[in-house]
Amino acid sequence: MTSEKVDLASEQPRRRTTFVRQSVMPAPRKLRKVSEIGALRVERLDLVASTSWLPELPENAGFEEARSLLAEASERRPEAVELQNTSDWTEERCLKLYAEKIRATGTPAHPTGMNWDYRFSGVLGTRSRPGCYVARDVSVLAAQFVELPVPLVAPHADWRRVARERGSDDRRTILDTLKLLAEDEQRRLFGRLV
Repeated sequence: MTSEKVDLASEQPRRRTTFVRQSVMPAPRKLRKVSEIGALRVERLDLVASTSWLPELPENAGFEEARSLLAEASERRPEAVELQNTSDWTEERCLKLYAEKIRATGTPAHPTGMNWDYRFSGVLGTRSRPGCYVARDVSVLAAQFVELPVPLVAPHADWRRVARERGSDDRRTILDTLKLLAEDEQRRLFGRLV
């Protein structure tokens, strides 16, 4: 058996392989805060409303002003704002809208896995009949943003119920949501600040 002598000083140092994560944009957070929409650009606003909406419901507070703003915006920018009259919709069609387009935006069940920090229980329906008020008694706004795949839906309530514990109303109306948009987005869509 022969032994080989190896000169350690003359050996090439080992190269370490390091993996560097390269990404253009950071991975999006799964839970989005509604209060952050002031930093987002609006791609589209869709208002689904009936002529028989109930003004006495707290979810509809400020709806007349919101509807007139959105009507003006749809004339200025028809590609960005659409108003749908649901007076002739059946109850099944309204419930289908809730089930397919609205409900998942407030839960991780959305196909993107992303959702907003709100809930619809008691706002767009009851616990036993979720979505029963959608597009009938309560009008609904869906705001699609350029930066996010998941639309924001209003009205809604704070999912943490913190506001309710403090004794204040935890509901955010359509008008409240429009006021959260960035000032330049409000000017672009409505021609003025809300």
